[in-house]
Order: sequence, then C-alpha cells, then structure tokens
Amino acid sequence: MPILFDQIQQFLFPHAIPLWQALGLVALSFFTSFMSASVGIGGGTALLGVLASVVPVNTLIAVHAFIQMGSNTGRTIAQRAHVQWKIVRQYAAGGIVGALAGGLFFVSLPESTLLIIIGVFILWMVWGPKITIPHIEKFGFPLLGMTTAFLSTMLGTAAALTNATLRRVGLKRQELIGTQAACVLTQHFLKVIVFVWLGVAIQEWLGLIILMILVGFVGTWAGTRLLNAIPEHLFDVVLKVVLTLVAANLIRQGIFFIS
Repeated sequence: MPILFDQIQQFLFPHAIPLWQALGLVALSFFTSFMSASVGIGGGTALLGVLASVVPVNTLIAVHAFIQMGSNTGRTIAQRAHVQWKIVRQYAAGGIVGALAGGLFFVSLPESTLLIIIGVFILWMVWGPKITIPHIEKFGFPLLGMTTAFLSTMLGTAAALTNATLRRVGLKRQELIGTQAACVLTQHFLKVIVFVWLGVAIQEWLGLIILMILVGFVGTWAGTRLLNAIPEHLFDVVLKVVLTLVAANLIRQGIFFIS
C-alpha cells in the first residue's frame, strides 16, 4: 500500500515544485474556475499569472492550455442550453488558422506592444460607442477566432478579448458565458493539438493537470449556481468592472515591459 501511495503521489505531483505549491495550484483551480463560471473572465488570466511563477517557461503555455481546456469543457457543459453554436463554429474555423500560425511563427510586434494594444481594444469594446459591423456573422467571428487563437498561443490567454467582443453582440448573461466557454474551449483544444504536434514535453505535469481539471469542475458547478442567482443588470456592471481591470492590468504589464 505505501508503494502504491507513493506512485500515485509521484504521478499527481511533479518533482519540479514543492508539494505545497502543487496543492496551492489545485486550490487555485477551484477559485479560478469559480470566477470564470460566475463572471465569464478573469480565471484563466489569474491562473496563468500564478503558473508563470512555478512552471518552466518552455511548458507554461501548454500546461495552461490543457487546464483551461478542461475548465472550459465544464462551463460549456453547464451552459450548453445557452450556447450559440453558430458563433462557435465560425469562431473555431478561424481558430484553426490562428493556432497553426501561432505555433509556427513568432509575433512580429514586441510582447509589450501586443499587451497594450489588447488592453486598449478591450477598454474600447467595453466603454466605446457601439459600432455595427456589416456581415459580422460571416466575417467577424472567424476573424475573432483566428486573432485570439494566434494571440493566445503566444500570450497564453485572450479570453477577455473574446468576451469583450461577444458582449457587443447583445448576448444575455448565460448565452455570453456559455458561448464564450465553447469558443475558448475550441481555442485551447486547437492549441493543445499544436503543442503536442510540436513535441512540447508535459508528461511530468500530466497528473497535476488532471487533478486541477477535476477540481475545476467543482468550481465551475459552484460558479454556475452563483451566475444563475445574479440579476442581469448587476452581472453587466460586474462584467464591465472586471473587463476594465483586466485591460488596465494588460496595459500596465505592457508599459512595465517597455520600461
């Protein structure tokens, strides 16, 4: 029995980090999934920020993609009745191109510039005047999928950009949360395929990834219950505040890198 316990522990918790850090990441998976399920964004960014301090850079984005794929699967299942699948299909079509490009090429612009551009764009999508984009149902969502998949492959996450754009379509809160979850699920799924194809080594982290996904399902369930209890107008206010904070942090990171 002790040998079996040691084997399980070795599989679940990588040797690269202390046990307390691994357990902290598992707990964080619950809270970030709870945040994403109840508000729609913020969880993936927070998780990436903490992972960056403990996971090697060469595997960071891949590990994050696997965990987020599991988290968004839970949210998609929980909100499947509200998902706008037509948008998801168009988003995924563009995402195929973006994920492949992101896996094969480096971004020509500096990372600091990209962070600032994304942050400013999110602020404009939240607070700027609403502009009707002609034929967005034909061109807008594939372009969004391609852009966010490309950026996400480089920066780890672009969920806030997806959320801010979908918000302008006029989706209700459950539709917004569910549709974004399904869109981002396809994005991370495509990234995982690309990373596996490129041979990124994540074997050491696989057990921890599985454990974090399972705990994340619990956080998603709890966050979904809170989402259903939040009034529509309050949800809109909270979402605006969270998006603004995320955008401001992206701009801050960009300026910090420049300086």
